[in-house]
Amino acid sequence: MQDHEIIEAKIGEYEHALNRAAEVYREIQQLIMTQNNDYSLNVMTTLTTCTINFKSLIEQTGTG
Repeated sequence: MQDHEIIEAKIGEYEHALNRAAEVYREIQQLIMTQNNDYSLNVMTTLTTCTINFKSLIEQTGTG
């Protein structure tokens, strides 16, 4: 397999992972709709923190 084929395959894996993460995010949002406001806020805060941490990790990749 040539380098560009490997890269394309990895991009496909990455896209699949992001799509799955978005599905899980939506599932969590649906689950917390029935919870009290304080719990929902805590969950959304945790999800936001996870998203920010992921974005930071991606931005740091290759700069070290």
